Amino acid sequence: MLALALTLMLACDGGNTGVGGDGTTDDSGDTGPVVDEACPTITHTPIEAAMPLGEPIDVSAVVVDDLSGVFVVKLYYKQETTTTWDDVGMTLSGTDTYTAQMPGSAVGSGGMDYYIQAVDIDQNGCTLPLDGESDPFHFRVTAG
Repeated sequence: MLALALTLMLACDGGNTGVGGDGTTDDSGDTGPVVDEACPTITHTPIEAAMPLGEPIDVSAVVVDDLSGVFVVKLYYKQETTTTWDDVGMTLSGTDTYTAQMPGSAVGSGGMDYYIQAVDIDQNGCTLPLDGESDPFHFRVTAG
């Protein structure tokens, strides 16, 4: 009898499918708002090939936040020899896919560092790579 009661409780509480657009639930028994404490998930294939000097570089990432939704996605970039980061907003260009471009004027000799930051509507933010500016992605830049 105890096993049956536990099974029913888990089956009834196993997933909150009654979430409304305002974050509250319907008649499923849960009454509090859904709290989003997780940052968006960022998926990106790092640039590994050497890129040409002075040419714009396209960067894309899939960014998903199932609870509150994605608010803003930014690409941060800099030449490997500088300390100042530039940023550009990434634009939604397809289902969950965000794109941005490093301007060719910023792509200098040696190499480039970059990372992606995403923030959801509830202001939970993450970077990829996880340590962002302290451990960014890197690619080489070659002349001609």
